Amino acid sequence: MTSEIDSIIYVPEKLREFELYPKIQAMLNYIMEGYFTEIEDVRYKYRGPDIVRDEVIQEIINELGFKYISNVMQTITNYEFNILLEFLGLINLLKGSKEGLQLVLKLLGFEAIISEWWELNPVGVPYTFIITIIMDGSFIQDPVLTLNKVKDFIREYVFPTIQNIDFQFNFNFAQKNVNFGGFWKAKYSGSIIGTT
Repeated sequence: MTSEIDSIIYVPEKLREFELYPKIQAMLNYIMEGYFTEIEDVRYKYRGPDIVRDEVIQEIINELGFKYISNVMQTITNYEFNILLEFLGLINLLKGSKEGLQLVLKLLGFEAIISEWWELNPVGVPYTFIITIIMDGSFIQDPVLTLNKVKDFIREYVFPTIQNIDFQFNFNFAQKNVNFGGFWKAKYSGSIIGTT
């Protein structure tokens, strides 16, 4: 769309001959390219989440009062968050519930096992829950930062308080070994489990 528009058409024809106006044209083209990118983001803000940039998705989430979700998103790399926009209404309706928490964590790329106080044996402290979150290490650059942002998100999103939270970071280790007949490949999977 930006290549179709040339700002020189806004300059009167007789003034186009002067040396100053082609320089102004380059500057105006640059400004107009940024403008049209932002207009595309506004146009597809709610009806084309697969088209908009990740920054726009985070701003929409902030506008709707879920800044704590976008704070977690900022700690995750190489993950597509476009689908999160489609579920914002449901996320709002399920706020405070176990199902809502599981949905948000799933959309952020985590798996969660949640046990509320009345589901524990023996029954736990009223209005608390225990959660185990499984994170893929390939999306997380700083596990401690992500852990803190997830804890902040959980405190804001659900009514019960966290009694215990376990995090599991999954990594795949691959190793090649030389054998007399050729090469064989061994693949090891492991987990790092921490409790706070």
